[in-house]
Amino acid sequence: MVTSPSLEGLFESLRRRFGLPSGYKNSFCSAVRGFQRNPIPTPEEIKHSERLEFLGDSCLQFAITKLLHREFPSEDEGVLSSVKGNVVSGRTLATHAEALGFHKVARGATPSRLKSFLPDVFEAFLGSLFLYKGIDAVCNVIEELFSEHVIDMVVRRSFKPLKSMLQEIAARELGRDPRYRFERVKGSAKFRAHILLLGKKVAQGTGLSKKGAEDTALEHLFPRLNEVFRSLGKLPGGGRKRVVRTKGQPTTRRIEAKKPVVVKKKPVVVKKKPVEIKKNPVASKKKAIVVGKEAKEKEKPTEVKKEETMEERRARFLAERKKATAQKIRNAQQGRNRENEEKSSSSSDSKKSDSPKPRDKKKEKGASSPDAKKSEAAKPKEKKPTDSGWTTFGN
Repeated sequence: MVTSPSLEGLFESLRRRFGLPSGYKNSFCSAVRGFQRNPIPTPEEIKHSERLEFLGDSCLQFAITKLLHREFPSEDEGVLSSVKGNVVSGRTLATHAEALGFHKVARGATPSRLKSFLPDVFEAFLGSLFLYKGIDAVCNVIEELFSEHVIDMVVRRSFKPLKSMLQEIAARELGRDPRYRFERVKGSAKFRAHILLLGKKVAQGTGLSKKGAEDTALEHLFPRLNEVFRSLGKLPGGGRKRVVRTKGQPTTRRIEAKKPVVVKKKPVVVKKKPVEIKKNPVASKKKAIVVGKEAKEKEKPTEVKKEETMEERRARFLAERKKATAQKIRNAQQGRNRENEEKSSSSSDSKKSDSPKPRDKKKEKGASSPDAKKSEAAKPKEKKPTDSGWTTFGN
């Protein structure tokens, strides 16, 4: 396998520091090769490095848990989990990986890519070491790198995440959990987080995400946590213990936290000159009527709606359906009545048009006059067929 001088130099420094065998060189180089970008690795190399990263992450979690369990037997589970979460975070791993020199083999990695390259390649190194020598070799490396850092964090209580710690302290001392509120910063893509204890805002922070804003607010709160609790009338631990030396053995005395002094300020009364306003009698009457209506509406008791049972809902549904069918029947009856009326009106009109007109008696008299008889005699006689032929009828 072809390796670069920088990769070989990194392996030699790790071998001298942790006592690694020389035969582990090829395994180490293949673990790192998949994360480099110059030259571009093959898909098989990338897959191999990512699988080792997955394995190394579990080895790291186990080694840190074993270290914490052995070194801090009196600490509770919440503290140990908070310390472990801080140690295995990407920022902490990147810091230790850069101190070991892994940044020298980040060929072709941009500054943004370097943030993820360092923890990934460090975990791949642990995974390959586990496959080559076992979990004991991984634990030895982790203890040499992280033991001082972990002990310092537990002693100083400087580990993250701080959210779980704040919740434990608030539940123990205040009897209530802290609350968090988030909002968008105007004119920016950032978020602002507010931490509330007993309903009062005690800290705030901004970040590009809600989680980042929350972490910033917690970082601002913890250095002045005692001052915040004093302002709320509480003090973590029930007070400070001070050693008072006497002639005999030293004794301890508890100094209780003083309650904050609340200074009540008198309200400042500003006298204003009355302004005379001419009232319109018509407008004032209308306004009085409207105000009276609003007062009556407010006086009406508000009915509290009760939830319907299944039987009430079914009865209401049947009543509505019965009402709808009755309405349909009425509409159909009205339609039939209208049709009958239209038919009766049309039949009466047709009877009037078919009735005979009154006879004109004058015309009938004129037809029987002698002139009319003469005109009828002057007309040619009609021929009517008979069985024997045509016959003419005359005078």
